[in-house]
Amino acid sequence: MLPMRCFRWWILPFIFGQLNIHYARAAWPLPNMSSIQLLGLFADAANTSEPTEFSTHSCAMFKAALVLSQQYNMKIDGQFIGWQAAQTGGNAIGALRSTCQAVATANIIGIVGPAFSRESSIIAAFAHSDNIPAISYAATNPGLSDRNAYPSFYRTVASDAAVTLAVVKLFTRYNWTSCVIIYQNDEFGLGGMEVISNAFSENNLIISKLVVFDIATQHIRDDLKDILSKTATRIIIVWADEYHTSLILQIALNFDVLGPCFTWILSSRVSFNSFNRTMHAKLIGMLILEPIIGSIVNAPFNTTLLNAAYQIWLEYEPGFAGLEGINLRICIIESIPFTIRTNIIEQNQTKLNGYIPDLIELLQTRMGFIPNIIYPPANETYDGLVKAVANRVCDVAIGDITVTSKRREIVDFSTSIFDNSIRIIVRQTTTVNVDLLSYLKPFSLNLWLILLICTVYAAILLCVLERQNNEALQNRSIISSGAMSMWYSIGTIMGYGADFHVQTAAGRLLTVGLYLLSLVLVATYTANLASDLTISKSKNTISGIDDIKNGKIPFSRIGILIESSQEDYYLREISGGVRNYYPLKTQNELYSSLLNNLIDVSILDIGAVEYFTNNIYCNLTLIGADFAPSSYGIAYPKQWLYGKDLDVIILSLRESGFLDDLKKKWFEKNACQDSSSSYVSTSIGMEAMSGLFVTFGLISILSLVLFIWKKRFVIKDYLIRTIC
Repeated sequence: MLPMRCFRWWILPFIFGQLNIHYARAAWPLPNMSSIQLLGLFADAANTSEPTEFSTHSCAMFKAALVLSQQYNMKIDGQFIGWQAAQTGGNAIGALRSTCQAVATANIIGIVGPAFSRESSIIAAFAHSDNIPAISYAATNPGLSDRNAYPSFYRTVASDAAVTLAVVKLFTRYNWTSCVIIYQNDEFGLGGMEVISNAFSENNLIISKLVVFDIATQHIRDDLKDILSKTATRIIIVWADEYHTSLILQIALNFDVLGPCFTWILSSRVSFNSFNRTMHAKLIGMLILEPIIGSIVNAPFNTTLLNAAYQIWLEYEPGFAGLEGINLRICIIESIPFTIRTNIIEQNQTKLNGYIPDLIELLQTRMGFIPNIIYPPANETYDGLVKAVANRVCDVAIGDITVTSKRREIVDFSTSIFDNSIRIIVRQTTTVNVDLLSYLKPFSLNLWLILLICTVYAAILLCVLERQNNEALQNRSIISSGAMSMWYSIGTIMGYGADFHVQTAAGRLLTVGLYLLSLVLVATYTANLASDLTISKSKNTISGIDDIKNGKIPFSRIGILIESSQEDYYLREISGGVRNYYPLKTQNELYSSLLNNLIDVSILDIGAVEYFTNNIYCNLTLIGADFAPSSYGIAYPKQWLYGKDLDVIILSLRESGFLDDLKKKWFEKNACQDSSSSYVSTSIGMEAMSGLFVTFGLISILSLVLFIWKKRFVIKDYLIRTIC
């Protein structure tokens, strides 16, 4: 049994230095199983969506050390040691608040942490006042080594005084004599600046300039480029933690004062993921000072403890992190029908509808995160949205974002949330299916019927007018005379004529009416039939993507969305990297450009373009087969802790059919179906020819009157004989 004040703290330093645990969210044993507890303080704020790797590892090592102590039956006053873990937010007040809350509610016998020197000074003083030890796993301020000021403070890492010895040896090795120091204005930065200044003074090295990086404003107080250009030295030492070092380097990138003109010595390791990938080539001329584990320099270490700790990690850390209770910053881009944004003026609210908001709701239900929706600028491109994730403006970007190799270089993507491909969109051309009776289509049915009636009427009238005086009709039966009259009527209307001539004035007048019908109807029929045949033979200029590749459409008449996956495809597969297309910024601009004849063709993702052509732009259509299959994915930062959790949930939604249900809900609407399937007739109606037939009717009546006038004496004699 161990006395409380003589607890073997060496277990913690060893495990903190040896373990490499990737995730800290797991089913660890209950921390409050004992009334004797240690308090672990870690920098990340509670419910953050981006816990740092350092804080995650530290928390895991803390728990592994205590589980290991229980396996080795280490007890205090007959009890195993339990624990509490708290977040400090990386500041002294947060650390003090968490410590006070823990001490007030539990029997805390020691404190592990906090991480930063700016927190450790106040926690070390608090621990001394409460007569308990405080062990920091990362604070390096040399002032904390003062046993008179901090008698209860210990640490598992070397102080900055040891690091400065390495810097001095580096300068001596390469005969460097001076440098510029950039430091953050807190206890860590000030302590490091002070100890390195003393070491340089003792070794006759010169500090040409001290530059302050203000952690409150996150800017250097002076013009960095002006400072460095006015100093003779080309060696810059940065004394800042990992986060602030990345900000300082970003400023240096902006001013282009990194290598090869300057040599930068960093006191903290910085991940390349902190910078835009396009800047990686400029991240040269840097040296990094960091501690190493004993095995690298052949120092002895306890393999038994290391293996035991590793087994604990395998048992309690399966490499799986969850999003439950995490505030998740979600960037979305408006793209109908994936995301439809509606502003409710009366309530001063923004309402979201569509495939993506429904998907976010499903994910929230399954994963338990707290969504914080971020709206990018209206002119934001898809590549810009991906860069926002890479630059940590948001935690994830959800939308119709195509997974491409170029984008995968800077972010990771989830399992597919929507299967995608590309389609060609053009203005719709009217097509007519020519059938066996297509020659009848120039006239409407009503017009053909009235024409038939007129033909029969003219034949009957002609038979009445001509039968007694025309040799061709005499000595024939009524049926034969009627057939000959019908033949005359049809031949005259068609413009062919007949093989006999009229003999009476009334017959000639009737023939004038038939000629008038023939003149107008034949001309109209011919023109309308030619128009129908021309339309029926018309077809799209291109039939598929191969026609575009072969140049059947001028490249300047092809519209392409800039900074999109379609642009990547066009440059890669069609133009060979030449931007010879018509640039478009938004989908709405694409559709309007097609309708206004600014472009002839464009390519777009199948999901959006099918919805718009089926429901909004009925006079636009898709041609050819789809091509370039791809998928939409949720973009998140490289090595994101929650990527596996997200993938598992998305696969579950796909397997259970929820994603298919969303697709049916938002993409199977077809408001244009009726209008697109109906054929707009070009036939000439009866109304358009009504005047012609009225004229023919008047002429036929006049011919009948003329016939009666010519036969008035015969009619008079017939009536007298009949009456008498």
